[in-house]
Amino acid sequence: MPSVTTYGLGIQWFRSIEEARYKIDQWRHHCNRERPNSSLNYLTSVAFAEKEGEL
Repeated sequence: MPSVTTYGLGIQWFRSIEEARYKIDQWRHHCNRERPNSSLNYLTSVAFAEKEGEL
């Protein structure tokens, strides 16, 4: 999974803790539910976990 800094969140300034939480939640959703991972046979993390019966 790409790191927070890959998406520029590591150097970004947030105006509030709420904004930081929102942007990090967006990043987490994208990485786990939308972005296929080549290590997981090009499935998303959630799809892989569901396939393996972990969710």
